[in-house]
Amino acid sequence: MRLLADVDEQSQVFEALRQCGFVVYSRQCIWQLADWGDVSAHSGAWRSLTERDTIPVRNLYNNLVPGLVQQIEPFAQSRAALPRGLVKYQNDELLAFAELKMGARGVWVQPFIHPDTENVQQILLDLLKHIADRRSRPLYVCIRSYQSWLELAIDELGGKAGPRQAVMARQLVTPQRVERLFAIPSLEGGQAEAPAPLSSATAHLESK
Repeated sequence: MRLLADVDEQSQVFEALRQCGFVVYSRQCIWQLADWGDVSAHSGAWRSLTERDTIPVRNLYNNLVPGLVQQIEPFAQSRAALPRGLVKYQNDELLAFAELKMGARGVWVQPFIHPDTENVQQILLDLLKHIADRRSRPLYVCIRSYQSWLELAIDELGGKAGPRQAVMARQLVTPQRVERLFAIPSLEGGQAEAPAPLSSATAHLESK
């Protein structure tokens, strides 16, 4: 129902898309991590997202992501549509979720971390370690503007920031009113027919 685009705000494409009806609904920066060195094991391990994580992850997503973004990028409404990703818990409380997209030229990581989380740099290190089947492909970490506080930790890990991007969308559908095939008087401002008094109904039955 819509087209999405991630565009450098300083490029001519940005203005061209705006003229074509695209609007900005968020901003982001893509950080590239080619290598992060040796990472020691950590007790707070990440694990793969499963169906039992659906509600905690949805709650975290709804609390972190602005409503405008959720209108364009709603969280999965069914278990079958759950994204591929990793989750991290502490004392049975979900601290973070990371969406993963694997490609031939790299691995895309988009973390969602609760702002009250401590040791964010270590948590990100653990996340990078637990990405399976990465091989030698570079990592691209997407940090949205509503989680810009994560950029300091990514920078300390040796990440290389790309240009600031506008995240844009263009709607492909037009809302239309649906005509009712019949009207309900009580809902259309009219008056519903008053019921017959009980005494009249009783007399009518006795006469039979």
